[in-house]
Amino acid sequence: MKYLIPIAALLLCASAHSVSFQAADKQFATKMCMLAAKGTPAQLHQAVANSQYSYLGIQKKIQCNGLSIGEFAKRHSPYARVIKRLNRR
Repeated sequence: MKYLIPIAALLLCASAHSVSFQAADKQFATKMCMLAAKGTPAQLHQAVANSQYSYLGIQKKIQCNGLSIGEFAKRHSPYARVIKRLNRR
């Protein structure tokens, strides 16, 4: 019973910070931003492998809602590997 309140508080905090994303168009940069926010590491790797860009090129060129793609991933991605890949230097 003593765990009920912390668990309920944790669930409320998690739901308050959930954000819904919707792609505005089908451009490559939009796709990469969507993958940075909610894609798995495998999906991100596949998209980069099928593109003409490297991770470094994507980091330098793509902005998501006014943030670098790496910072956008830090704020929204649940996957540490996605964040790490998009923030390498």
